[in-house]
Amino acid sequence: MTRRSRVLVVDDDASIRFVVSRALKDRGWDVRVVDDGVAVEDLLLMERFDLIVLDLMMPGMNGFEVLRRVRAGGESGWKTPPTVRVIALSGKAGDEGLDFAQRIGADAVLSKPFEIEDLWNVAGR
Repeated sequence: MTRRSRVLVVDDDASIRFVVSRALKDRGWDVRVVDDGVAVEDLLLMERFDLIVLDLMMPGMNGFEVLRRVRAGGESGWKTPPTVRVIALSGKAGDEGLDFAQRIGADAVLSKPFEIEDLWNVAGR
């Protein structure tokens, strides 16, 4: 039996969390959902993911800091390897924020609102 790919959805907007997680589950992903960067920290100390869908603008630890720590690898102590695919989402960071997210390691960026087909195109599945 093959392991289902695991994805972590991180967004402070409940409607985005619901739509993205439902769409990913419908495509066969094993989905975990959290609503802020602080919750990411606790979760990534214990679990490993193949993909992270990450909102950039959140209270507490924002998505830029989460992305930096994911890419730092073992220094963070997180289980998810620094090679994990990360899709950055933002409706507030603008093009400059999305460009910065790519420069610091996002594999893909999507500006909110986006179509689910856009998510499939960058998720690689």
